[in-house]
Amino acid sequence: MNMNSKFIAVITGDIIGSTRYDLETREKFRTNLNSPISTALINFYSRAVIPQAINVFRGDSWQVVIAEPSLSLRISLLIRCLLRTSLLSNSINSRMAIGIGAVEGPLKNIRNGDGEAFILSGKELDELTDSRFSLSMRISGSYKFTSDCEKLLRNNVQLIDFISSNWTFKQCKAVEGMLLNKTTQEIAQDWFGNEINRSAVSRHLNKAGWDVISKSLDLFEQLLIPR
Repeated sequence: MNMNSKFIAVITGDIIGSTRYDLETREKFRTNLNSPISTALINFYSRAVIPQAINVFRGDSWQVVIAEPSLSLRISLLIRCLLRTSLLSNSINSRMAIGIGAVEGPLKNIRNGDGEAFILSGKELDELTDSRFSLSMRISGSYKFTSDCEKLLRNNVQLIDFISSNWTFKQCKAVEGMLLNKTTQEIAQDWFGNEINRSAVSRHLNKAGWDVISKSLDLFEQLLIPR
């Protein structure tokens, strides 16, 4: 690997079964990904982590660059939550493929989705088309993981996908708040523009399996930090 290159993550996604929805709903997918969801991500993580807004293309497909690969799974989960809460839907879901690989030069100059991380992400998304999973990951061989470690990480991602794909939009709202480092009181005070009891937020988090998810995200991030 070139001395001037570094590892990034690219998340490529598409809306599952988008043709089932009417034109107005499909337009909401695009608008929400490109504007409020991108804004929420960049405001929380900064452009040092997310250098560009989510790029929406081919109608229902999208892609975003993550400068810190260890955060890619957490950000994928946040995008899933923001999609459901923005559309108040229990069923809308996006396939997401995380590709982690090397890129050369400053991230602000990345154009046209070229490079190792982009290629890995695209290939993984293609494989998801005929899979029962909707979130997966592929890591460059130059990341120096053992095959067992990579299998553990991929299995961790699939377990999180299996759980989170079944979340209601209310469970997503509670998890979204936790992913944005809010307290249960803060989440309760801004519950879809109203206020609810903190105990209700805690019930949603428990049903979503947040304690287990949180530990799995922590493990993923610890293992992905370059050594």
